[in-house]
Amino acid sequence: MNSKSLLSLSIGLILLLSALAIVPITPAAAGTEGTITVSSDQFYGANVNAGGNGDPDAAADPGEALLQITINDPDISGSSATMPIVKAVVGGVETTLTLYQTVGGSWVCFVSDNSSGLIPINPPPQDTTVSGLEPDIDGDNDGIADALEDHDNDGIINAWEDTDTDGVVALYDAAGEAAALGNTYNYSKIINRLALNPGDTITIKYEDTDPPTVVETTVTYDSTSATVSIDRSEYPLNSKVIVTVEDPDLNFDPTTTEVRVAAGTADGGAGSVEWSATSDTTDNETLSSDFKETGPTTGVFKVKFDMSGAAFTEALLDIITITYDPPGENKSVTASVKAYTGEISLDASEYKISDTATVTLVEPDLNLDSTSKDVITAASGTVKVTSSVDDTVGTGIKMTETGENTGVFEGTFKFVFGATVAGDTPKINVSSGPQDITVKYADACSSTGSAVTVSATASFVTHTGTIELDRSSYGPNMVAKVTVTDPDLNTNPSAQDRIDRSTNRVTVQSTVDGPRGITILETGVDTGVFEGQFKFSTTAGANADIPTIQVSAGGDTITVTYNDALDETGAAKTITAKATYRTSTGSVSFAKSSYATSQKVKIVVTDPDLNLNTNAKAYLDIRYNAGTTNWELYVSTTAGACTTAIKTNYTSPPVFIYSSSWTTGWPTTPAATAVVFSMTETGANTGEFYYVTASDLNTLSGGAVNIGDTLYVQYIDAYNSVGSTQTLTGSAIVSANTGTLELDKDVAKVGEKVTITLTDPDLNVDPTVKDNVPAANITVKSSQDTDNPGGAGVFVETDKDTGVFKVQITLDKTDAGDSATVIKVKKGETVTVKYTDPLAAGGVTNLAISKTFTVYSSNGSVEFDKDTYSPVGKVKITVTDPDVNEDSLTVEQITAASNRIRVYSTTDPTGIYVGVTETDVDTGVFTATITLTDTGASNQAAGILRVSNGDSIVVTYKEEADASGTENVVRMDSAQVWYTDATLAFDKDTYTMDDTAIITLTEPDKNQNTSIKETVNITVYSTSDPAGITVTLVETDVDTGVFEGSLTFTSGSSTGSILKAADGDTITAVYTDDTPRDKPTITSKKVTATAKIGAAVPTLPIEAGAPALTDPTTGETLETGKVGKSVMVSTELSNTASVDQDMLYIVQIKDATGRVVYMSYISGTVPANRTFTFGIQWTPDSAGDYTVEVFAWKSWTEPTPLSESVSQTVTVTE
Repeated sequence: MNSKSLLSLSIGLILLLSALAIVPITPAAAGTEGTITVSSDQFYGANVNAGGNGDPDAAADPGEALLQITINDPDISGSSATMPIVKAVVGGVETTLTLYQTVGGSWVCFVSDNSSGLIPINPPPQDTTVSGLEPDIDGDNDGIADALEDHDNDGIINAWEDTDTDGVVALYDAAGEAAALGNTYNYSKIINRLALNPGDTITIKYEDTDPPTVVETTVTYDSTSATVSIDRSEYPLNSKVIVTVEDPDLNFDPTTTEVRVAAGTADGGAGSVEWSATSDTTDNETLSSDFKETGPTTGVFKVKFDMSGAAFTEALLDIITITYDPPGENKSVTASVKAYTGEISLDASEYKISDTATVTLVEPDLNLDSTSKDVITAASGTVKVTSSVDDTVGTGIKMTETGENTGVFEGTFKFVFGATVAGDTPKINVSSGPQDITVKYADACSSTGSAVTVSATASFVTHTGTIELDRSSYGPNMVAKVTVTDPDLNTNPSAQDRIDRSTNRVTVQSTVDGPRGITILETGVDTGVFEGQFKFSTTAGANADIPTIQVSAGGDTITVTYNDALDETGAAKTITAKATYRTSTGSVSFAKSSYATSQKVKIVVTDPDLNLNTNAKAYLDIRYNAGTTNWELYVSTTAGACTTAIKTNYTSPPVFIYSSSWTTGWPTTPAATAVVFSMTETGANTGEFYYVTASDLNTLSGGAVNIGDTLYVQYIDAYNSVGSTQTLTGSAIVSANTGTLELDKDVAKVGEKVTITLTDPDLNVDPTVKDNVPAANITVKSSQDTDNPGGAGVFVETDKDTGVFKVQITLDKTDAGDSATVIKVKKGETVTVKYTDPLAAGGVTNLAISKTFTVYSSNGSVEFDKDTYSPVGKVKITVTDPDVNEDSLTVEQITAASNRIRVYSTTDPTGIYVGVTETDVDTGVFTATITLTDTGASNQAAGILRVSNGDSIVVTYKEEADASGTENVVRMDSAQVWYTDATLAFDKDTYTMDDTAIITLTEPDKNQNTSIKETVNITVYSTSDPAGITVTLVETDVDTGVFEGSLTFTSGSSTGSILKAADGDTITAVYTDDTPRDKPTITSKKVTATAKIGAAVPTLPIEAGAPALTDPTTGETLETGKVGKSVMVSTELSNTASVDQDMLYIVQIKDATGRVVYMSYISGTVPANRTFTFGIQWTPDSAGDYTVEVFAWKSWTEPTPLSESVSQTVTVTE
């Protein structure tokens, strides 16, 4: 039973049990949908010899190819799985296919036409467990299908034997010949033979039960058109032609890579591949290699024609034709035979003995096989190298193609001072030095068909060597280094070369000895630089790889010689370098001109004779030999190693310290042999050595050294400038210094650091380390604390040997950990730093030195952000106090729990305590926001203060200390609490129907949250829609108390923020102010604003014409007026607005002095877009010139101008 059957049974049982008792069930995991894979989406088979391969009639027929079908479904794999239901549908006819399970769990079968007798050569091995309806094709479980086995070992697969001679092979007579065949019948069942016709479509269906679905794919049973191609369009003579035939019909068996054997005779039959050329048109199919398929199911075959064979007679400029002749088709492709003239080159124009030269040959004619890298052997002599002097015959070079089908070849050769050495990478003789190097290529067939030789030439060069010494002067016990640079000596670029002293290529001599040979060794592989060494003696020389040269004790000249066998011209040359041998008088000194008794002493010995190694730092060992009772001096590579003896018979220490009060000095003689101390060279090749005593002067001398003493150091030089022993001395003064204190601040804030700098050379005890100020010698004292910020790692020298010491102390209001570098202080106080100098100048002891600084304190402040607040608004409190900014790196707080900030009101005189937070790091400005309420009670935790309309509110800040240091100083600020009468306004008096109206409400009482933009609703209605709409006004910004909103107009129904209106309507906005200033006397107040709908009225709608004098009776215009005779002062007034305009027409007349002599007015209405003449009667009482001014106003109660003022001069006569 497979897993799917078990799953069905399990679900059925679970459902039954669920009906009897409610039991929770976890659903089984869903199955995996299977897949179908086919070996090809089209198959058939061509009419060619199939090479036996199981075809009973020996010649394969068209349509006999096999198709492999593979089902992959994890749900049906394993030993308990049963064969899946797979069907093949051809022309509406379904055939159930027989499959077997392979190793790995897949199910496989094969399909062919029922005319085919083919069986697969290499089918997937069957799983060892066979169950259900699955045929057992591998009964002995050896991984080979039984039908493909030779059970009787006669060399014939049993499936194709006819052991009972009934004319039918076992595959088709399983019942009669089962013994010989084994399970061949079962095997034949998984080759499902169908009745197929060319062009048929086969649909393969797999009925998957979990999940329930049908998976299918289609395959075409038909032949396929073949193609033929070749590897290139041009071929050289004697090359290989690689043919690719793509013909799926040759792919009979999808389980194996198939081979079609080359034709045995030139029959020109179907399926052959033929070669022909212009010079050879015969049928050359017999000359090809076997067809080889590139993979089991590719249908792509490769075949090769090797034109180097004697049977091929292609000629230059021939056209080659390759023909493939499958049934019913004839496919061909052509190429030409060409030749090129080769090109040869060298990778350099100049070579030296250590070089490897690379030869490049560009020659497509030698690219004989496009599928591999071609090779030209050295023995062929096709490419040769010669030298113009030492080997004019030359030797062959192996040339290898740089890659497949490139036609570019490379080879290499080397150089040798001696006979030419043949080989794939030969060495050419260049013993004579500079000469030409030539590479030649014998091109058997150039582009014209003739044989030519091409060549390339470069130069071989030699070099003039150099020799040098590592010093210009040497002294006793030194080792000299010789450096020879000559690339000609670098004969082996793969290893270090060595020139033995016996060759005398490099020698050394003095005025009294030599020459002596020196062995030199190359500094590394392929450097051409060589080094050797030699030593000195004033008594005798000696030969060795590192020889010893005898020199005169009083000084000598040293000459080293390099005998260069080949210089740059090829001639021998002698090259020399010189140096001197001499001794030098050294020196000794103290590192300082004075020392305190508390300090360690540093001594310095300088002597070039002791600088034995220029490449490394050395050590000077002072040793006592108890056996000889002598003192000894050595130069060593490691301190105390006593490597090289300088002098071993000193009767007293070669380096010695003493003073005028301390004659016994140091070092003293030890009881046993020992290196008493070692001096260290300051660096490689300096010849300067130093030593710092292990103890201070006081300890070293046992207290014998006194202030004012002269301190001496003595050095006994083994070799002075004339080679004799000489005692040298240096001196210093023993003294004391008075320390100094410095502070980096005079005033410091709480939380800041103060740097204390102490300068006292006497505390610079050890010049090799950073010393410390003893804790007992430094004190920092405030009114709150006393600390001693000294000791190891606390009050530390700024660097080695400076005598300057620094420490940072932190000012704090607490010193919880009692840290030596944290001082507890009060604001405004003075802090004292004191240093006690144990020994000051003049011998004064315990001298007190002090410095002070002040703890910063400033005047703080507190303030409200407004003078007046709404009883339901928010209040911002700001405290400014730099003293509270104690940490410049953090945002600090003054907490409510500190009871330092209190806010109270008239209604609640107790009030609440408030905490404030710094606005940013290092600002010293602190803020908080509280909420006012006129209901309920104050709430400190919530930051709410109870107030009433008309209250005063007060904030107090108790400052810790002011600028003078006075503590608990109270700062305060106050404000008023009032409700505000709201105001409402439109942005215009008149709107058109297309306008957008902006309404502004000023209502500070609704600004209840200063951190957001708040909203207020109002009602807006029109004459056409008395019900109106609700408009939401939004605060213009946070904390403004000014709200704005907009609406538009429509002739239709009102909706949202669109109000129904018509021309002539009055638009009214209404807001109910529930917090008027007089609250609670007045609990609420209606606030309104109005505007009109209609054409916009210009700012000055009346245009006034120039006034004129007219006759009151006739209306005629008068040039002048007459004294005592009435005239009309007439003016044309035009109303430019689209609405009627009420107005006041005013006439004012001034005399020549500017005095108003007459004023009068009339009121009236000017119709919209009309012009009327207005006149006022005037009787002049005197002659003269007058100025008449006219203008229009709205009214006397609303004196708004409706026109520009217009004036005219008139004349009155007697």
